[in-house]
Amino acid sequence: MKHALFGIAAISVAVASCAPASKLPQVDQARAEAERSKQYELVILDHVSAWKRLHNTAYPILRKNADFCGERVGKSYSFKMISAGHFGDGLEEHALSSGITKRPYVIALPEESSAAKAGVREQDVLVAIDDWRIPEDDYHRELSRQLEEQSQDNSSLAMTFLRDGEELQIDVPLDRICDFSLVLQRKELINAFADGKRLIFTTGIMNLLRDDDELAAVIGHEMAHNTMGHIDKKMGNAAIGLVFDLFFAGIGVNTQGAFSNAAGAAYSQDFEAEADYVGLYYMYHAGYNIDDAPTVWRRMSLGNPASIQESISSSHPSSPERFVALEDTIQEIRRKVKNGEPIVPNEGYEFSTGQPEQKPDTDNAGS
Repeated sequence: MKHALFGIAAISVAVASCAPASKLPQVDQARAEAERSKQYELVILDHVSAWKRLHNTAYPILRKNADFCGERVGKSYSFKMISAGHFGDGLEEHALSSGITKRPYVIALPEESSAAKAGVREQDVLVAIDDWRIPEDDYHRELSRQLEEQSQDNSSLAMTFLRDGEELQIDVPLDRICDFSLVLQRKELINAFADGKRLIFTTGIMNLLRDDDELAAVIGHEMAHNTMGHIDKKMGNAAIGLVFDLFFAGIGVNTQGAFSNAAGAAYSQDFEAEADYVGLYYMYHAGYNIDDAPTVWRRMSLGNPASIQESISSSHPSSPERFVALEDTIQEIRRKVKNGEPIVPNEGYEFSTGQPEQKPDTDNAGS
């Protein structure tokens, strides 16, 4: 024990000899606490802004391409809500002080949505659905159940909102959309992916994408992974490989999943190329400018120079290949528009969730 105390004392003396030489300003703790609160508020507002951008950009893509989604079509009240509890215990108090409420609070509302046309506004607080009043705490599971049940058999939802201290009832029409949930993860990692049911984005990739057209290009790409059944196909391929892994395990050879991994990666580059191709059509039908979509993948190469080099072992095509293929797809779409042809992917691309029920709406197509 004495030796330990002596060591600590010796270290303290040695470290003190290396202390800063400048006389530092005395920090006013009250001002520091005020700044701490301000920075927490900025975290909240930045997350809300990212959600608003993601939701409002994705919604036209989900709605305008509903004919391509077959069984994965659902009904939506079209706006995005969060509550203070969405931010977790560490930030809930700061969310409340930033204006977010305990009850569902509207943060994103696409202008062209039926809800906006019916009179819903951002910052409205949902207080009731039909005759069910929403409590301030522990309501999330019941809210999900109420929304799901009442959406099944109705074309609209009777909702009561709190706005400027007054309650108002609005009959909110339900829009027909592709039924893929949006997920926003607070991560610096630059990533977006699909899992068959959801479209997942990190705040890192949201910060990379400069405008809504660039974000729409990535949303269309990820949605195409779902509509084309790529996740299910990869799982099916991996299952085939598993048969071989199990066979070799039966004779005493541990393959460490080599066959499953190899089979699961089969056609990965083709799946990515197909998602690029089909996703551009989705982007077009939603009214976004497709001309600059290839530049998204050019800029992606800035953060990952290895993607420039062609590699047969990579899960994605090289960024130059993707750029050229997207440019060709743009020309293909423009040619179809000029010739009055249906604006759908060429024969050979089958939508796993069903063929379009009618010619897609092109009234809001990009210029």
